Amino acid sequence: MCESWLQDNIPNDCVLDPTDYCENSLIASELPANAGPVCEIIDVVPAFDYEDLPPPEFYNEYLNSSLPVVIKGYLEHSGWLALKHWQDLAMWRSRYGHRLVPVETWKSGVQLENMLLGDFISRFLVPSNQSLKDVEAVCAFGPFPRADQVCEAANTAAAAGASDGGRPPPANIGYVSQHGLFHQLKQTQEEFSVPAYARGGGRLAMVNVWMGTRGTVTHLHTDEHDNLLAQVCGFKFVRTCGPAYRASLRAAPHPRAAEGRPLNWFSPVHAEMPDLHAYPEAAEVRWKDT
Repeated sequence: MCESWLQDNIPNDCVLDPTDYCENSLIASELPANAGPVCEIIDVVPAFDYEDLPPPEFYNEYLNSSLPVVIKGYLEHSGWLALKHWQDLAMWRSRYGHRLVPVETWKSGVQLENMLLGDFISRFLVPSNQSLKDVEAVCAFGPFPRADQVCEAANTAAAAGASDGGRPPPANIGYVSQHGLFHQLKQTQEEFSVPAYARGGGRLAMVNVWMGTRGTVTHLHTDEHDNLLAQVCGFKFVRTCGPAYRASLRAAPHPRAAEGRPLNWFSPVHAEMPDLHAYPEAAEVRWKDT
C-alpha cells in the first residue's frame, strides 16, 4: 500500500529505499525464535485470561497489594481497532507524518529532539524493524546470550551491512516516551477505549503512548501513579520487583521531587545485568519478569 506515496515522502537522509520501507513497515508482534532478554528468567509475572481475572479481583488481589500481573486477551475482547491499524508504520506516516513529536535519542547519552513523526518513523522505527531480522545472529548463542555475545553479533551485522548491497546497519535508538500523542492526534482516540481495569481506582491520571526502537532501556524506577500497560503491537521485556527491595537497589527520589514527597524513585542498578561488585545487595532481589 505504500510505495506509491513513499517515492515523494521518504526523507533524503533516509537509508532505506521504498521497497525496503514497505517490507519493514509492519511492526512484529512476536520475537524471533530463541531471542530473549540477556538475563536468565528465574520467576515470571503471573498471567491470566481476562475472563479468569475480572476487574474486582484484579484490584483486590494485585493492584491493592502492589503485585504485577498480566491480563491476556482483553484488547481483542474489547474490539480495539488499534490492534489492526497501529502496527502499520506506513499508516502512521501517511496520516500523521507531518506532526511534531519529542523523541529521546541515544548516542553518547540521552538527548531530547523534536522531529516530524514521519522522520522518526523513517530514520528510527523502520530501520529498527530491519535490524530485528539480524537477531538470528544473536540466537545462535542460545536463549540467554551474554552481553559480549550480543555485542559480537551486532558488530558482525554492522560489518555485513557495510558491504551487503547497501543494507542498513543496526538501527539507531530512539523513542517517544510519556507523550500525550492521543490528545495531539484526536483521530486515534476512536481506535481504543479505557480498559475496565483502569476505571475502579479513582481518576484516570493520564493516557500516554510509547513508540520506540529495539534497544530502548528504561532505568529501574517507580512512578507516581499505578501503571496499566496495553501492548498494542511489538514486544517489551518487563522486569519488576517489590518495594521491599528499595534499599537493596539503592533507590533514591528523583532529583526534581519536592521535599517530603519522593514520588518517583530511581535505582542505579542495571536490572538485566546487575553489577554485583558495585551493588552486592542487588543479589538479594527476587525479580518477576514478563
